[in-house]
Amino acid sequence: DELWVRSRNLMRRRFERRLYERRLTSRGTSRGNSSGDLPARAARLVPGTQRDNLARLRESQPEFYARLETETIERAESILDGRWNSLGHVFDLSGGVDWHFDPRSDYRWPGCFYADVPVYDAGERIDVKYVWELGRQQYLFSLASAWLLGGRSDFAAHARSVMLTWITKNPLYEGVHWTSALEVAVRSISWIWSLAALEGWDDLDADDLERIQGSLAQHAEYLEHHLSFYSSPY
Repeated sequence: DELWVRSRNLMRRRFERRLYERRLTSRGTSRGNSSGDLPARAARLVPGTQRDNLARLRESQPEFYARLETETIERAESILDGRWNSLGHVFDLSGGVDWHFDPRSDYRWPGCFYADVPVYDAGERIDVKYVWELGRQQYLFSLASAWLLGGRSDFAAHARSVMLTWITKNPLYEGVHWTSALEVAVRSISWIWSLAALEGWDDLDADDLERIQGSLAQHAEYLEHHLSFYSSPY
């Protein structure tokens, strides 16, 4: 069974390489769903992000709600100012993020077919976990939830900008952020939670939502064919 799974995975990678070399990678399919209600669909998946949930929490636990609002906004302000601490390193998320550069080691991950990226052989001082953590985008929910609780559009706008910039700079099958199904899955969850929190923000226009939904469909397609069976060391 393991030989069969590994052989199938090898054939899939060869197929994806041909698509990548010919620039025929999938643009993603919404499977009949309009992108316009994407945040609303996400909100149905994520408990606690709907307005009536927050109203009940504010009424039943006013002190906790006030503390939650303050801490969430403080965290979002730190991210907006460029201070996001992860794995003991402070990343700058204030401007255009260089998704393939690890500022801790000054190493730039190559923009090539994902199977050719030297994930574990880049060098003695280089650890892929730092750039992977950047690409997981779990900080997006801090920004989105700060908008949800505080109503400041600059938080929501920055979350949108980061998401769309990642999509532009990381086409399907290219680079370090497509080398692990785990990273693809965590990023998908980060986007879904963030979209749920942004439900009701009017500045997510149709083009933005179409691009995000298309990329999420690509994430789903990747995950469908890269389940971590017989994956060392996990």
